[in-house]
Amino acid sequence: GASLYFQKHHAAEALAGRRLRALLEAPDPATGPGALGNVLDTVLERLPLRIGSAPGAPAMEFDAGQKAALALALRKRFTVISGGPGTGKTSLAANFLRAWSRLRGGSGYTPRIRLAAPTGRAAQRLSESIRRSLATLGPEGASGPDAGVRELACGTLHALLRYHPGTGGFFHGA
Repeated sequence: GASLYFQKHHAAEALAGRRLRALLEAPDPATGPGALGNVLDTVLERLPLRIGSAPGAPAMEFDAGQKAALALALRKRFTVISGGPGTGKTSLAANFLRAWSRLRGGSGYTPRIRLAAPTGRAAQRLSESIRRSLATLGPEGASGPDAGVRELACGTLHALLRYHPGTGGFFHGA
């Protein structure tokens, strides 16, 4: 049936759709299977995040679906990870950031990463959770690729894109 839209909302939705389509149609970053396998082995097996901060705390374990989601996110330009509470989204995000900084970093290049969430409270929880997870690495996480991930702060989407209420637009295009 017919829909009723405010013109500016329809235009914004259509623009977001075009930009998302362009992003999805763009070629994915080149990732060799050997490099991806080495990075995943490092992040998930050799230097895994731990459940809890006590010495000897067990390593985080991921099921096959979570590992596949992590590998896919590292190969694709755009990925959405969703799930209910307690399904491992934040743990997956922490490991994604660790793996991505290893895969896309190197040779003195530090990848530019910005974290954003829909609300200030969600942004604060994400930052705290990632820092808490990375703290389980101990001294190994204080240097190297994980050190940069540990320093990441999360803000709101509106702040990241610099929303202008007067115009209803953003300074940074998505």
